[in-house]
Amino acid sequence: MSIEEILRWSSLKHELALETQLFGFPSKRVRNWLHQQLNFIHDPDFARLFSDNIDRFDVEPSAYNHRLIETEDGAMLAGIRFYGLDVDRPFVDVIAHEFSDLYALRKHVKEHWCVFAPQFVRLTAPAHEMPTADAVLDCSIHGARYGQMAEATEQVSLSQDADVCALKEMIDVRCERVKRDHPQLRRNTNGADLDDLTSCHENGDLYVAHVAHQPEPIGMICIRDSAIGWLQGDEVVEEVIVSSASGHGYATHMQKNLAALRAKQTPERLMIGTIDRYNHASRKSAERAGRPEIMRRVFLPL
Repeated sequence: MSIEEILRWSSLKHELALETQLFGFPSKRVRNWLHQQLNFIHDPDFARLFSDNIDRFDVEPSAYNHRLIETEDGAMLAGIRFYGLDVDRPFVDVIAHEFSDLYALRKHVKEHWCVFAPQFVRLTAPAHEMPTADAVLDCSIHGARYGQMAEATEQVSLSQDADVCALKEMIDVRCERVKRDHPQLRRNTNGADLDDLTSCHENGDLYVAHVAHQPEPIGMICIRDSAIGWLQGDEVVEEVIVSSASGHGYATHMQKNLAALRAKQTPERLMIGTIDRYNHASRKSAERAGRPEIMRRVFLPL
């Protein structure tokens, strides 16, 4: 099956429309990304990313490759995944499909990946939409150009003069607080590690936030050049506000001010990120900063 045929599948319609909206008609980002996903059908190195680290299932390494499934009900390109790299939370990620009946899609997923006993099918959906009544949000995907985000504010100031080890401690303390107050969110998310923070700092992509008359930082935000599927831009790696400073909208101010700094050099660049379904505070912060939901990933239970 050719890429041209797959690009006509119904599930990609909203993604192609978003690609045109963000990058213009000549963009081939979805096409190039889809070509890579098709290559994963036969790529042994891709399969070994799973098989070299998982010994739970009695399968050949190729079982972890993507699969192009064609049935009388429709076709799909999909692969096995494990939520948070947890082998007890398997799901099948459907990259693209042409099923009109999503219950039939689920039936074929259960049949073709039965050895893994997947708990869910994951689909990419348009912003704010649920494809079925029993669908559950995995994460919302947010993005906006730096030059089109909300104006900078004076509530916080950003500095690149950072003690990375101290920031890692700040993140760890916050994660412990989230674990106590919001265990479901903590189960789904991990704080940035020291290597991530160091890399962002060395690349000039890490910022520490202060408010007036307080010597200690009240938070931090860091980004990196990355992609969420075909969506390319500066992805938010970590955003943290210390517990004593929460509730004042500082996360929103950090994003606004970071966007203002970056807009001086790259106003057309996108600031992107995924936000877990339980992270209501971060979702509000992103939206108030002018970074709306533009897509989402949803789970359909099996």
